[in-house]
Amino acid sequence: ATLEGLLSQVPGSLGKTIRQRLCVAGSGLSQSISATGAVWTLAKQFALANAANETEGASGGLIAVMHPEQVSDLRDSVYAASAYRFPTQDQPISDTAGEIGLHRIQREAGFVNNFLGISTYQSVDVQTSGGDHVGFAFQPGKFVFAVASTASIPDGSEIVASLPEFGVVIVKSHAPPVLRFDASAHFGIAAVSDTVRAGWKLLSVND
Repeated sequence: ATLEGLLSQVPGSLGKTIRQRLCVAGSGLSQSISATGAVWTLAKQFALANAANETEGASGGLIAVMHPEQVSDLRDSVYAASAYRFPTQDQPISDTAGEIGLHRIQREAGFVNNFLGISTYQSVDVQTSGGDHVGFAFQPGKFVFAVASTASIPDGSEIVASLPEFGVVIVKSHAPPVLRFDASAHFGIAAVSDTVRAGWKLLSVND
């Protein structure tokens, strides 16, 4: 590949790698909201919101990363909850539903954005374990990004481009007659203690 071609692929490849590493780190969180062996439901989404509400400093502003099947299961669960489907001005929201507008629940679940105060994203990079998807939810700042030293790059290697803030280097090969460029990223992602920032695994069946 030409150097220009390789450079054009770096942003997309780096973004995908970071997302994959984040999903791996998220699957290792110690706390969980579990629907293991069953689909993810509206009740479990409320359980997650309640867990955040009852954790000091964690209520509001959560971010969730879920598998597309978990998002679809949640959407189906919202649709199946008849109390939420046909609101009228004379039909107040029940105590168990809280103050969430009925149309808002459906709209936000369908668009996978902010639902019950949880900014929800979906990714096929969410891990699986024992037949379950392992999504995750966390407070901003739960995961830290660390750039590693590039000192291990062999002496004499010609670094032709770098993104030091991401630990990315592109090295030119010295193996004539083949002209070769190798890109590598030297970084890691880890979760901080739950006493610093809260996080939960979101377990539900891989259906």
